[in-house]
Amino acid sequence: MSLADKVVKNTAYYVLAQLFGFIFPLILTPFILSNIGEVQFGLYALILGFIGLFNLFDLSISSSFVVFISRYNVSRDFKNLNEYFNTGLIFYIIISLLIAGAAYFFSESLLSLLNIPAELQELALNVYNIGLIIFIISGTFMIFTSVLISIQKMYITSVVALTVGFINLILTVIVLKAGYGLTGIMWVQLFSVSLTNIMYVILAKKHLSELKVNPFLTRIAPLKEMSKFGVQMQVSKLATFAAEKYDEFLLAYFSVLNNVTYFNVANRITRIGRLVPFQIIPQIAPIASELKAKNDDQKLKELYTDSAKYLTLTAVPVFIFLFVFSDLIIYTWLGAGYELSSYILKILVIGQLVNMSISAPGNSVIPNTGVPKFQMREGMIFLGINLVVSFFLIKYFGLTGAAIGSVFSTIISSLYLYFVSAKFFSLKIKDIFSEKQFRPLAAGIISGIAAGAVYYISYKFIYQPQGRISGIIYIIILSVFFTTIYFLLIKKMKFLDNRDKKLISKVIIKMIPEKYLKEEKLNRSRYGKYIIQIKKLSEN
Repeated sequence: MSLADKVVKNTAYYVLAQLFGFIFPLILTPFILSNIGEVQFGLYALILGFIGLFNLFDLSISSSFVVFISRYNVSRDFKNLNEYFNTGLIFYIIISLLIAGAAYFFSESLLSLLNIPAELQELALNVYNIGLIIFIISGTFMIFTSVLISIQKMYITSVVALTVGFINLILTVIVLKAGYGLTGIMWVQLFSVSLTNIMYVILAKKHLSELKVNPFLTRIAPLKEMSKFGVQMQVSKLATFAAEKYDEFLLAYFSVLNNVTYFNVANRITRIGRLVPFQIIPQIAPIASELKAKNDDQKLKELYTDSAKYLTLTAVPVFIFLFVFSDLIIYTWLGAGYELSSYILKILVIGQLVNMSISAPGNSVIPNTGVPKFQMREGMIFLGINLVVSFFLIKYFGLTGAAIGSVFSTIISSLYLYFVSAKFFSLKIKDIFSEKQFRPLAAGIISGIAAGAVYYISYKFIYQPQGRISGIIYIIILSVFFTTIYFLLIKKMKFLDNRDKKLISKVIIKMIPEKYLKEEKLNRSRYGKYIIQIKKLSEN
């Protein structure tokens, strides 16, 4: 199978899994909120974020797994592959147990930092302890996921995530209906994480038969090399944590748990928004590692420019739509009472659009060539700004300050990565922007203005949504209108060339079950002639 075909297959499965999988939090969040309330939901977000802190003590060695496993798999050097694999596995077993043990010992002291109301302290401790078990399991077995990604089997991880996500949805509804509350939610998450990792272990062994689990293959040299790579990625990991949880901790410290909930809800929408462009990113990492192993610098440069093109093409419509219709989306999702979340969402999506368009392309390619220093420096810039700016903005401006501080830090650090990526691949910023990014941005802004005008007129003079059903209908109609205008403009601007159309056609064909591609089926199908055209284009 060619490299392009691997990318297409993995992307197709990943997109399908995410299209189904992204609806799970959409369904669960309002259901959880209605059952445990805003205060406990804020506690839930804080505890998970606090446990996430413990992931910062692993030197980010896990970030090197895909690079080294992919490198030795391509060269068929299974001796080194197994040494790196087992070194990583043993390291994470030990470090996860040590961190969790220390966290358990100091649990009451650590939780006292979160300003948790007295009546919720016992609940917080129970949730925290279950979270530590989840942390141990996730940390110990994460390398098996890296194995599947490294051997270009991301579609398998997508299917696993979708299957377990559905099980988690059903079980969460059951335990909440049964009255087990927040503790029940955590037990369900523990079960889901355990099931996921068991499946990853089995599937990694199945699809890479040369893989051996043998602690006696642990070596110092691989640990040193992975540590050297990981330490540089550690700053980026700190920046990611700061972007997602630091602001919530400060909000809890300077205000009330309700503000944590409002901020978390807006952040959840931006994370869902990232799912669409993010489908591209997991496919890039192993491809970049493989191209670097072959020393194919020209294709690496093309991979970067293609990444910038497709990430901008997909990120622009998503985040502009979220910006224009944040009020409608939040109201439809959670009902009245979350107007603050819709306002915060408008601010946060600006940072996400900038990050996905100008930072994500470089961060998807360059670190996976074995050069993580630029991502490390981007993280240092973000951290340096965010730690100080957000502290003062949140202290004096509360919820709005949290959003502004996060976006300001994101934009400055993303601009740094944009410039160094261009220099790394010997490209000019103006060429990247004008050829790969300007037209989608222009198309997105025009589409947003047009769709926003339609919504304003219909809301003012025709009908105002009065509930979840009418809100969903509005969102569907507006998204179809917005998307249609956007892609008509993209077509008019001739942004996609024949190579792009062929690649997209391959992705579409991969999403259609084989039985529906048979000639007799297509001839009887209402849309058969269109599928035949797409199929021919993908084969040319």
